[in-house]
Amino acid sequence: MYQLSSAVLRAITKVAKVNLLEHSEGPSQSIIEAVSGLSEMFTRNGQVGSRVYFEDPQLCAGYLVYYLPVNLAKVQILLDELQPVLPVAQDQDFRVLDLGGGPGTGVLGVLDWCLSKSARPPSTLRMIAVDRSPHVLRVSTDIWRAYSEQQRDQSIPPLNTVECNLERSLPSAIRDGGGVNGYQLIIVQNLLSELFVGSMDPVGQRTALVGELLNYLAPEGSLMLIEPATRPASRELHQVRDNLLAGQHCSVFAPCLHDA
Repeated sequence: MYQLSSAVLRAITKVAKVNLLEHSEGPSQSIIEAVSGLSEMFTRNGQVGSRVYFEDPQLCAGYLVYYLPVNLAKVQILLDELQPVLPVAQDQDFRVLDLGGGPGTGVLGVLDWCLSKSARPPSTLRMIAVDRSPHVLRVSTDIWRAYSEQQRDQSIPPLNTVECNLERSLPSAIRDGGGVNGYQLIIVQNLLSELFVGSMDPVGQRTALVGELLNYLAPEGSLMLIEPATRPASRELHQVRDNLLAGQHCSVFAPCLHDA
């Protein structure tokens, strides 16, 4: 079982106002009900993309306690796999773009991973979190601060946030955020299947979006795609992958090099 760092758990504890470091009593009834309600939203009611649940304190706490750790662990496991191909220069900025990652799941995962692995100085990290909900972005900032406050001996830059509807054109803050050379890492987590749902060609539009994002990668950069393990989402992600490979837009590091 993947073990999250105590710093991540403390940050979640502070923002969610739920103690994750005390396991003796188990989760409270309110958290159990919140997670159950969120699961109903995500799997049956099609409300995963609305983000309205972050405006409800109980549902927000349930998401932070249950879903954020699970999704953050996925990011860090993939970072372990990507480590051999990530840029190694310690004195250069490492630019990360986290698209639709909810409460900063991707950027927090990268920050914590870099510190725990001593992968690079945190002062070199340049992070941008993007979401359509301003409330979610405020939660992202709160968790980032709660984590950074525990690292008094480290120089951790502030998190930059961008409010954006990704079904429209990308704002200049995203296009310019990669600097001269581009982003070293772009994370797209639990997002593609939410976009262009009512479109005549959702797969084509998702392919076009990913293709545009690839243009903002540094030459040595990587794009991390994480989608729910449902049959429809997996099938459509395979189609996006096939379109990108057919257009020679990128190469696939891992996994899903062929259909199972």
